[in-house]
Amino acid sequence: MKLKLGVALGALVAGMGGAYAADLYVPPVVAPVAEAAPAYWGVVELGGLGRFTSYDDDGDIEDGSFGGVYGSFALWGDLGVVRVGVDGYGEWLNLGEDGNNDITNASLGVLGAHIGAGFDAAYLGVFGALGMYPDAPNTETFNGYAVGIEGTVDVDVATLYGKLGYASAPNEGGIDDEGFFGYFVEGGAIFSLSDDFALQVSAGYGTSEPFETDDETGYYAAWGVKGAYNLGTELNLNLVASYDGLYAAGNEDDESVIDHTFKIGLSIPFGGAGAASALNPVASPTAPFRASVLADVM
Repeated sequence: MKLKLGVALGALVAGMGGAYAADLYVPPVVAPVAEAAPAYWGVVELGGLGRFTSYDDDGDIEDGSFGGVYGSFALWGDLGVVRVGVDGYGEWLNLGEDGNNDITNASLGVLGAHIGAGFDAAYLGVFGALGMYPDAPNTETFNGYAVGIEGTVDVDVATLYGKLGYASAPNEGGIDDEGFFGYFVEGGAIFSLSDDFALQVSAGYGTSEPFETDDETGYYAAWGVKGAYNLGTELNLNLVASYDGLYAAGNEDDESVIDHTFKIGLSIPFGGAGAASALNPVASPTAPFRASVLADVM
């Protein structure tokens, strides 16, 4: 009898100990896994443009105003330290038949490729771009190229960027006696003023020899400002508006052309955050190809 009672008490104590131990079980703490950075990112932009052009032939002024549409895209991939990208830009202007359709380009297409090393706050790489553009009467189409080095660096609320390159953009019958053939530099900054608003400023300069048919050297100067405002939609739409200026002249300045281009459109970035992701700091250059057309104007 005593033996049975001892066995029963032992079983009861063992059961209570097991239940108590179960109450004390604490699941292991699993550290949260950091969200990986996107392996790709980019932006698509579409909109309308207006251009105001003035051609000065030693005091004889010819003006024109034109409307059109434009579009651009960029796609980047992160392969670890190596970053690769492709981008493109296109514009089309309705020049009309009012006699001043030979002082700017009716169309422009640029397709570029990029490769370089990317770090936490900086990027350094090389680029190559192909351009398709017309002559000044807008009756023939020509092709050119641009190559060079590029880079970006993040400092506080701004991203600084720059390009140094060489472009060959022939015009006037496709021979190397008119167009843009020379070195150029571009640079600027993108300021993230808030999550909803970003501002971009830019400038550029290029010099060419020859520039006009009489073998005169020439140059162009470019400048611009662009803003992006996030509309707060699920599609991450951003309203973008910009102004770009381009001045081209021979070194004697007896002939010159100046373009003022205003654009408004919508930009849709992906793989990035904030209004600054709607802007592309290392877009392939367009100014050397437009300068080739303006060289044919003069």
